[in-house]
Amino acid sequence: MKPKNKLILPFFLNLFFTVFELLGGIWTNSIALISDAIHDLGDSLSIGLSILLHRKSLKDADEAYTYGYHRFSLLVGLISSIVLLIGSIIVIYEAIPRLINPETVATQTLIWFSIAGVAVNLFAAIKARAGKSINERVISLHLFEDAFGWIALLLGAILMNFFHIYRIDAILSILFTLYILWHVFENLDRIIRVFMEVAPKEPSVPLLKKHLESMDGVKEVHHIHLWTIDGEHALCTLHVVLEKDVTKADYVRIQQSLHEELHEHGVLHATLEFEYEDALCTSEDCQETLQKMLELSHPSAHHHHHH
Repeated sequence: MKPKNKLILPFFLNLFFTVFELLGGIWTNSIALISDAIHDLGDSLSIGLSILLHRKSLKDADEAYTYGYHRFSLLVGLISSIVLLIGSIIVIYEAIPRLINPETVATQTLIWFSIAGVAVNLFAAIKARAGKSINERVISLHLFEDAFGWIALLLGAILMNFFHIYRIDAILSILFTLYILWHVFENLDRIIRVFMEVAPKEPSVPLLKKHLESMDGVKEVHHIHLWTIDGEHALCTLHVVLEKDVTKADYVRIQQSLHEELHEHGVLHATLEFEYEDALCTSEDCQETLQKMLELSHPSAHHHHHH
């Protein structure tokens, strides 16, 4: 429960400040402040869903979710990304006309809002940083980034206050939004890759094959399938061809060594199918190779099936 509790205060601070910013943006007529409110709304959703789904994602595998509930953690990123994407499109739609025809901004009030924004985000970041989990550290870094965004808004408000260049507000809004969209697309790319079961970059399949085939008693490794459930935990299935003279004692040793090697490469769950050097692979993916071998050895064999 401790790691979850460390996110509760940052969540309520972000949620309160999102409403505070939105009202402040309307009051000061600052589209930059409204764009940051959209950003903070995404943060609030991320933290809130992390709290709700944290325990769910740690549940053990059962008959319904045989690989466990790790993928629930991806829902946080997916929902937050969609909300941020919609919000960013609205902000850019509102900001572009202001870039062409700037509107007056209540700069002195905006300065005070910016000071409060820097203070609240720094406090929330330090509080989240006290957590031990990866999720808490990521959120902490994100909140520190937000604080720097607020510093940029503060500097912009000061410039507008002294030089009355109100176009700065629209420029800051677009820059903030583009920065948000960069992270949104980066996050969506990562999530889609996981859902499409693309092999993780680490470990690479060729490297894994090379290391496993170099082990004593292993003739060849093929039919390798590598994927990830949540972007962090790698899973693998593969066929291992053993040398002819492998004994039962060797078999047990090789099996253990293969699992240890896979674990070192970050594969926490692996299913291995063993074959001997003089045996044929019976997997569906190996059928084409098997058929070709049969045709080469018995050219007329395939004609027996025609009627």
